Amino acid sequence: MNNKASKLEVVPDGKHRYVLALSPEYGRQRSHLQDDGASTEAVAALEQAVTRSETKLPEGIRGGLIIDMADVDYMNSSAIGSIFSLRKFVRSNGARMVVSRPTPAIRRLLDTVNLPSLIPVTQTLDDARSKLTELNEALNEMERLESSARKSAADGEA
Repeated sequence: MNNKASKLEVVPDGKHRYVLALSPEYGRQRSHLQDDGASTEAVAALEQAVTRSETKLPEGIRGGLIIDMADVDYMNSSAIGSIFSLRKFVRSNGARMVVSRPTPAIRRLLDTVNLPSLIPVTQTLDDARSKLTELNEALNEMERLESSARKSAADGEA
């Protein structure tokens, strides 16, 4: 782990699933968003963790990402922006993301910025794991239906 370990840590949590644990300092630091808003320190840490697991993106995060916020008691706007950027990165790699264990103050903040309408928020890591399983099953079913529809369309054209 590099010197950024004091702010965040990415650990494997099952097959192709990771937990991004944020420390109290994370919400206070300016995140390193690039101009396009698509890359953050958290994305870099996630990419490093996937690389260490000897799996390539996007398959490496197919099981999803849990952001564990249990130790975060403050977030500035840059930290909130990082979460949205991380969501964009995770979704662009065919995966889903869940925020877990926010403190009551952080939960109110997340509600204020309407984050739960885009990213599920759970109270426990077990609930987060269950939610990711549910989201992945729905995604797999949607992909199956799209594939079936394409096959039917191709058969109809023949």
